[in-house]
Amino acid sequence: MPFGMLTRLVGSFSHPTVPGLDASILGMESDPLIVGSALLRAIGELPSTPPIALLIDDAGWTDQQSLQALCFALRRLEADPVLTVLTVRDADAHRLPDGLDRLAEAVNGKITLAGLTTDEVVEFADALGYTPLARTEAVRLRAHTLGNPLFVEALLRDRAQGGLTVRRGHLPAPHSLSAIVGRALDQADVATSSLIRSAAIVGMRCPLDLAARIGQIDEPLDVLEAATHLEVVDAVQHTDGWEVTFRHPLIRAAAYDTLGPASRTRLHNRAAELLPHPESLSHRVAAASGPDLELAGALESQAITEQDSRRHGQAADWLLAAAGITPAGARRDGLLLRGVEQLLAAGEVWDASQHWAEIMAMPPIAGRQMLAAQLAWLQGRDRESAELACEVWDDPEAPDQTRVTAALHMAQMEVLADRGLDGAKWAERASRIQHLPPTMSSLARIHRAVGLSIGGDPEAGVASLGEHLPEDPVSVSTARMEELWVRGMLRAWCEDFDGAYDDLRERPADRKGWPLRPYALIRLGGLAQVEYRLGAWDDALAHAEAAASLIRDMEQSWLLAFGHAIPVFVLAARGQWQSAAEHLAESSRAAAALGNLASLNYTANAAVHLAACQADPAAVIEAAAPLRFLAGGARVVGLFDWQTAYASALVAQRRYEEAGTVLDRVAEQAERRRLRGAKAAVARVRAELNARLRRPEAARAEFQTAEKLVVNGPPFERARTQLAHGGFLRRIGERRAAAQLLCSARDIFQRLQAQPFLDRCVDELAACGTWADTLSSGDPAGPRLTAQELAVARLVSRGLTNREVAAQLVLSVKTVSYHLGNVYAKYGVRSRTALATRFRATGPGRF
Repeated sequence: MPFGMLTRLVGSFSHPTVPGLDASILGMESDPLIVGSALLRAIGELPSTPPIALLIDDAGWTDQQSLQALCFALRRLEADPVLTVLTVRDADAHRLPDGLDRLAEAVNGKITLAGLTTDEVVEFADALGYTPLARTEAVRLRAHTLGNPLFVEALLRDRAQGGLTVRRGHLPAPHSLSAIVGRALDQADVATSSLIRSAAIVGMRCPLDLAARIGQIDEPLDVLEAATHLEVVDAVQHTDGWEVTFRHPLIRAAAYDTLGPASRTRLHNRAAELLPHPESLSHRVAAASGPDLELAGALESQAITEQDSRRHGQAADWLLAAAGITPAGARRDGLLLRGVEQLLAAGEVWDASQHWAEIMAMPPIAGRQMLAAQLAWLQGRDRESAELACEVWDDPEAPDQTRVTAALHMAQMEVLADRGLDGAKWAERASRIQHLPPTMSSLARIHRAVGLSIGGDPEAGVASLGEHLPEDPVSVSTARMEELWVRGMLRAWCEDFDGAYDDLRERPADRKGWPLRPYALIRLGGLAQVEYRLGAWDDALAHAEAAASLIRDMEQSWLLAFGHAIPVFVLAARGQWQSAAEHLAESSRAAAALGNLASLNYTANAAVHLAACQADPAAVIEAAAPLRFLAGGARVVGLFDWQTAYASALVAQRRYEEAGTVLDRVAEQAERRRLRGAKAAVARVRAELNARLRRPEAARAEFQTAEKLVVNGPPFERARTQLAHGGFLRRIGERRAAAQLLCSARDIFQRLQAQPFLDRCVDELAACGTWADTLSSGDPAGPRLTAQELAVARLVSRGLTNREVAAQLVLSVKTVSYHLGNVYAKYGVRSRTALATRFRATGPGRF
């Protein structure tokens, strides 16, 4: 039952002052992450003495909604005295969210009694000479066998002989094991074998009363006692009665497989009569012996319910089952196509691909061609995917909505392949279709704007969205928020950081659940980028870390490279090398897995930034290698800023002509698009080049130009320009002027806690003979705070209560109190007012 485990768990919170979870949010339609936030609050309000223990046995049998909500909450219980113990059988481990595994491993708190791992199952099959296993097959084989090598080999042998297909649904036992279990059941008395086989109809666990009613057994408790002596099942007692539990998934499968067709049909029909809807549906399907249009209609109706609740995998199962009992023809084809579409929506690409032959055997109607295009794309066959989608678009008889789907698919492919203008053209074609659903119209506008921007004209992208959006973000309706957020991202690419901040920033109305909407994760990462430019680095780091964490929790793998690249900028500029490198490694792995240029560009751009902050020109040049020969988005100034860092590294390596070529390219775009920040960066690097070429007057002129351009620009870029200019003046003997610039840069670096740059600034000031008011390099702005402490301190200084801070950062109230106590101790303050004076803001989200 959705949230069944959490309902029982929270029911054990007996403290009278704890409100627990609001029952209204524990419905089937609730978002597990929103429920997780509520669980976080409920746990946070429990008494802290004695510590709390959450004990969950057989967690793999828990409903998925409870597991996801629990995982979300546990990841954020950083300071609460909570011990969590979960047990799970290996066969059910795949049902746990990945985050629970990562959380246990992070504290060395995972004890595993393991058979073969999934990777070892793949290696095992290869070593035995069997046809290579897909990873999905290996996952299922391992789950079905608990990694037992003997059972794995037996099933591989059956698979090779054509007797086993490792698809969704029931997997059989090896023939040898089925024979052993069958003999044991045949030798037992009729009631015992009937009880075991009746329980096998239901699953790994079956209430004794239900098994007895299915098998029509009198005195079931006596029969259960006899059944346990066969060492096939165990008797497990619960408060509401006894339960029949199989000792191994393969034993249950073997007991089921020994049923003949008549007995199997009879038992499934009884189970269908006894179980409520929708559990009864699967038994009705198993009992069906031919086409059944009435049952197919019931399955289709249930699939729609599951789809509306975003349970796409379950919707796929019902639709594919409906197709299996529908006569060949258009209706059956339609059910199959919709079922495969739901598999893709659930991320089950391998399962979807297993229907490729059936799909291609259908008449080449538009819906079939479009689904084939999506499958081909997900399998890495981009050219075939594009050809199929184009056929759909060119088909005058195709439904308009299917043609729009094809055009938007092409737009997305082109954008991710870094062919922005081609993507924009496809989006324009889609938008010309009349009477589009609002979501499709909005998506077409987004793809067009992003395509124009990646194609080299972000200003045109902003203008195209401006035709449909109010200028004032407050006036934008909820249904159009995605367009607003994209406009904010594009404004940042145009160096309109104030406008971008207005489009992307949080608002009080957003605080309930805004981080939990998938598309809002892009907004969160974009907001972090804008705050980095504006100098609000504490906020930027808090939002960047939150984006990376939530992307991981929500399993949005398509955003992983982007999400992990964003924190690198603040972390690298502050000299937190290890944390920056860890995020960069995660971004690199995700980009390699995804393979699209957009993800690779984000990763490489972050790598260039990290190397530049480490003052390692050779590493900068190496990191830029994946970018420098690309066109498209990689060359768009504002979207990525690697080019001036690359040119500066070339200057340091005495590759002056190459540096000049890069600077000319950036300067042309900066001039055409009127980008003051890009012009300033070009002027700064040109000054470095002229200084290296012993042209001091030309260098002085370029530095002065850069100073004028950044005077009201991003503080970090202003300080970097002053540092470079001051160092140049010191080297030509103008120490007083150099010291003035360096002191100004020092103040900015201190405020930003940009440690590597502060160290360089202090060294330059020392060389000038200026020491007054210079902080030691080990303590640039007072005590060093962690990212969470900084985020808490910033929000508290704005007047938010601990509860409001917890809601905004998605932490428990106790965790906020813990971090706030650390901040007080580090700064020697005792009140929120005193802290606020230290963290004064000069504007919303800035300092």
